[in-house]
Amino acid sequence: MYSDCFDGSHSIVGLIAMGLFWIIIIWMIVSIFIRTSKNNTIHNSGMHLLNQKFINGEISEDEYKSKKKNLMK
Repeated sequence: MYSDCFDGSHSIVGLIAMGLFWIIIIWMIVSIFIRTSKNNTIHNSGMHLLNQKFINGEISEDEYKSKKKNLMK
């Protein structure tokens, strides 16, 4: 049943192709995860700066709400 996979009928080229396929799939998943993490880091740092400006009184409440709304998009 499962021993058919190991009877030598698969060529080395096929095995290499399958290995490359899985490497590419894993690479794509990891790159998507890294890209998402970077976007979240940029968003969080922007929110932090906006909050600090509001706390320090550098921007008005209306300006704060407007910029926060733009950052949340």
